[in-house]
Amino acid sequence: MSFAELQHQPSAAAALEAALAAERVPHAFIFCGPAGVGKALAARLLARTLLCERPKTGRGKHPTVAACGSCPQCLLCDAGTHPDLNWFAKPADRAELPISLVTRRDDSPQGLTINESVQLKPMQAACRVTVIEDAEEMNASAANAFLKTFEESPQGSYLVLLVTSLDTLLPTIRSRGQLVRFRSLPHRFVADLLARDTGLGADEAAVLARFSEGSIQRAAALARSDFLALRRDVLAALPAAGRAEALVIADAVMEWASRQAGEQQTTGKKVEENELRRTHLKRALDLMGSLLRDALVAATAGPEADLINADATPLVQRIAQRLAPDALERGLRRMIEYQTYVDRNVHNALLIENACLHMADLLAPLRP
Repeated sequence: MSFAELQHQPSAAAALEAALAAERVPHAFIFCGPAGVGKALAARLLARTLLCERPKTGRGKHPTVAACGSCPQCLLCDAGTHPDLNWFAKPADRAELPISLVTRRDDSPQGLTINESVQLKPMQAACRVTVIEDAEEMNASAANAFLKTFEESPQGSYLVLLVTSLDTLLPTIRSRGQLVRFRSLPHRFVADLLARDTGLGADEAAVLARFSEGSIQRAAALARSDFLALRRDVLAALPAAGRAEALVIADAVMEWASRQAGEQQTTGKKVEENELRRTHLKRALDLMGSLLRDALVAATAGPEADLINADATPLVQRIAQRLAPDALERGLRRMIEYQTYVDRNVHNALLIENACLHMADLLAPLRP
């Protein structure tokens, strides 16, 4: 495995290879970018190379570094059993990454905590690597418990934090880790992978790729959640919906989100089911907002605009022709605002009803 496998992330791959080739690897990296664009793959490639006994280095104009793939350390990494590589993530049934996963508590899970993983001496390789997914999801107590370990990690212990946003990371953590940014993947690339892995048709895969904002993980999640069926029904009903019909759409959205949450939960705990339901409700709100976003883009950028709902261009153009840009902008801001309310313990059914009623009122000029 080499960094050439990190497709469509040339800047990230070049930064990591340059650090490895120069033997100036910082004790901590922060990989920041959307979910499902290659951050986890980059972390695996980096860990494998750091742990490898015989890494291969090319000294051309652009340095290349790759794990040998055959030494005992590489084989253990490939099997997922290397004792000097530990991977942590927010538990599925928790809304935050808890302090019990960071430092030893009575309710800590079996195995190492994050702090123990960082502080432990290497067991087999020349160094240790600790990867933390969802690092921005640490609650305040967890982040503070992690801070001292982060600042004073021992020589030969490397940390990789995977985040989708830097906003909630403690400033001290942000300032002391080397930031590597990851960008969204090309829609065509995501669509091709999705069609290959799921058996979806090219047109359906293209729709999900555009909605995923260049994230393979998000596109795959949309495919699993029967998002295409919800989208078909909402796009067919909304333009002609009065207020009574809007409440029917709201009921359908709530039923879809609840059904998907029930089918996808893995722990059986209510907190996970609620978290999944909120995720699906935000996707439904994003769907409604995408119509307004597309209409606003079409109204200002013209027929060559890049639309999320490219297959629904006639509907988008009707909305753009009937509604003023300032009304579209206000409506889009409202949909984004509703998404933020989903995570604030607002009554979700009432929230979705209000969102659908707002869309029905906004799109009233489209009705005969």
